[in-house]
Amino acid sequence: MDLTKYKFDGEELAKNRFVLKVMKRYVEDYPETTFADLTSTFPKRTQGSTGVFATEEEANEIFNRTGRKRHFVGPDELIALPDVTIAICNQWGVDNIDRFITIAQNLGYDIGR
Repeated sequence: MDLTKYKFDGEELAKNRFVLKVMKRYVEDYPETTFADLTSTFPKRTQGSTGVFATEEEANEIFNRTGRKRHFVGPDELIALPDVTIAICNQWGVDNIDRFITIAQNLGYDIGR
């Protein structure tokens, strides 16, 4: 099990919390971002089969169907876009985190390990 922590905005975070923080920051930096815009910037293949994010409704449906929380769905974890509220995937490991980091760095975010 890889327990690497990532530094972002002065915090050291586990992979899934790191992704959540970067995504929240991106939406703060670009508040006009829609679901389609975000899908273009962070394609589903970045994470793998689950995708980087889902609508709040999709995330809750996955939980209700499988009994597994695959997304951050707490009130302080959801992210409101102009057209929909999203939940960030919490399924990150050594096989997919580097793809996300590459996108974040290409967007100008400073990421440390």
